[in-house]
Amino acid sequence: MNKLFLIFLILSTIIITNCERKGNMEIINKTHQNVYYRLNNSNENIVLPGDSTHIYNYSLGKETLFTKPEKTIFFNYIAGETFSLDGDFTQTTVTIKSEKTTRLYLNPTHAGIKIINNSNKVITSLQTIMHKGIVIKESGNLILDHNLTPDNERYFRIPYYSSLEQNIENRFYYQFKVQTDDLQVYTFGDSTVVLDKGEQYIIDFNPLK
Repeated sequence: MNKLFLIFLILSTIIITNCERKGNMEIINKTHQNVYYRLNNSNENIVLPGDSTHIYNYSLGKETLFTKPEKTIFFNYIAGETFSLDGDFTQTTVTIKSEKTTRLYLNPTHAGIKIINNSNKVITSLQTIMHKGIVIKESGNLILDHNLTPDNERYFRIPYYSSLEQNIENRFYYQFKVQTDDLQVYTFGDSTVVLDKGEQYIIDFNPLK
């Protein structure tokens, strides 16, 4: 009986150590907007649309008696229109384990502003203005030296006002100032633009509409 058990153990060990192990990574975008990322040393920008999921399947190698194969995935960039890693870092690593699915839940962390230039003008400046009846904070030029040319768009993450906030005195709303290369200034937003976490205000810029 002991010999049969030993033979069974040896055969089982051979089978286990000769099996190719696999693992999965599932990226779950819990925001309503795009998340952008690059894997390992690739320069390819991958777009994961809002409320969608993507699964990667990996071969991890063979298992031994003492170790199980693993694989480390390096995100050389990951950020979204209303999502960022803690501390606004843009790089992280994920470990894929044998015969398991590692899930990444990308929950919203910010509100957002997106501007789409559907005009024939060049946008040279975008400013956010936080109001509580009076201006409480005005940003610098978010676009800086990267002018927004026609048929292009940019997005920015901005602070949000939580709908769970108990103190109504902390409530604020947004206005946005857009300046073009002919020095014209356009204002968007009003007291109704109160953005919670995960909400995005979109400026479809076309003064001729």
